[in-house]
Amino acid sequence: MTTFSNSSFDRKLKNRLEELLRQKDCNEFVAATGYFGMPTLSSLEALFLRIAKKGKVKIILGMYYHAGLSEKKHQFLSQLHEKLYNKNSESGVFITRFEYHGKIYKISNDTKQNIFVGSSNFSDQGWSGRTEFNIELTEKQTKENTTRFLSYLCDHDQVIPLHEVNIKSKKKSTQKFFNKNDLENYEIDEAEFFGLGPPVGNFEFRLRVDNQPKSSLNLFFDKGRKDSSGRYAPRPWYEIELTADTKTLKNPLYPKSIPVGKSKTSKARKGNFTGYIKDQGKIYKLQMKVHADNGKNISTADEVGGRATLGRILKGKLERSGALQRKQRINSDTLIEFGRDTLTFKKIDDKNYILDFDVN
Repeated sequence: MTTFSNSSFDRKLKNRLEELLRQKDCNEFVAATGYFGMPTLSSLEALFLRIAKKGKVKIILGMYYHAGLSEKKHQFLSQLHEKLYNKNSESGVFITRFEYHGKIYKISNDTKQNIFVGSSNFSDQGWSGRTEFNIELTEKQTKENTTRFLSYLCDHDQVIPLHEVNIKSKKKSTQKFFNKNDLENYEIDEAEFFGLGPPVGNFEFRLRVDNQPKSSLNLFFDKGRKDSSGRYAPRPWYEIELTADTKTLKNPLYPKSIPVGKSKTSKARKGNFTGYIKDQGKIYKLQMKVHADNGKNISTADEVGGRATLGRILKGKLERSGALQRKQRINSDTLIEFGRDTLTFKKIDDKNYILDFDVN
């Protein structure tokens, strides 16, 4: 195996890749990487179009679906994608709806495949600037396994042509956290809150974020869904739901729900209650819903803005504390830094609960 580190230790990856791409019999280039740089793609555009005319050029990017793209980068990628896609529908820029951070490059002709794996993103820094480490595979079984993985990515139903994905614009902002105060519609005065009476009991709803990297508080990192334009888009940053474990579901204080539908095998349930929660000195009264199998999910109801309303409060607390940055996954370290890993449910009666996520 030949190694490349972009340093005096051995050759630059850029030189070897461009050497192969410029060969007249080259008819396939597949790159699967986390990030890209415009100068690198721009310098190779003419080569890519020549290769795509007789074969295939597929550029798979794995870290932009949730993070977004700057307007300039999005415009550049869209133009390149259109040119390649017009050559044939197998060519173009493709976006993974899941996070992919690997780095694989395959360059082929009719008789040979050259495959590279390592640490280099598809950029000038990755190909020739930083000290990276990459290997050109020569062992037969390893090449076959890597080729199978590339085929898996290319054929995956969540690896989507760029024109079918609605990637949000990544803009510079001076705002540290969400500041649109549409929560004011649900604000109540202290008299109503203190008139609820004392709780009959309470339980801790454990936030199992390490076990839920794409759900619950981390719904943003789910594969998303089609928007009104018919293109795939990630979920809003503040969209969350609470997903209970079996122990929590069995707690007699857990919010009530009833079966949905007439099927005897269905586990789906639904319920509702009113949740009261304090945030930044204000008290909010929110309609909540219980849903999914066994009633395991709890979220703010559609009548009060859907799942994102509770997310604006809970994630907002994490952001203001400095424990969470926008578009960052919540894990146990986040909650440790914040100061708690549970949400307290204080039951007033079957239809009213106080939710507490404050740190004393």
